[in-house]
Amino acid sequence: EDTIDLIKYQSRRGANVQLGEEQNSIHDAANLLKSNETSSLKLALEYEKTLAEEAHMIHKKISHANNEEHYDPDVAHYLDEKLIEYQSGQIRKLSGCITNLNDIINEANTKALGVQLFDEYLAKVE
Repeated sequence: EDTIDLIKYQSRRGANVQLGEEQNSIHDAANLLKSNETSSLKLALEYEKTLAEEAHMIHKKISHANNEEHYDPDVAHYLDEKLIEYQSGQIRKLSGCITNLNDIINEANTKALGVQLFDEYLAKVE
């Protein structure tokens, strides 16, 4: 949904949107098959961090008035409101989930029940 919104915004601004496969992939299919709860959350966190870094790089490029060639305050404002704020919230949320899950997994007596309750919590939150 966010991707479609961004593509629509770019189209309104006259940009040419090119869709393709991610060049610097964080993971591959073999690693996904070996994943557990913690590694899955860490993978999601790395993905969100990558998106945030890319958004910050674009924001830095277009938000400096001394760089007249790329200066676009409207796009900088859009990135602030729609992308960067959202990404920082997602990173904070995933970091908290990883911390909580690590605490649950480290308790040998309650690990299985704790993971199940954590999964139920995530289902309710999302």
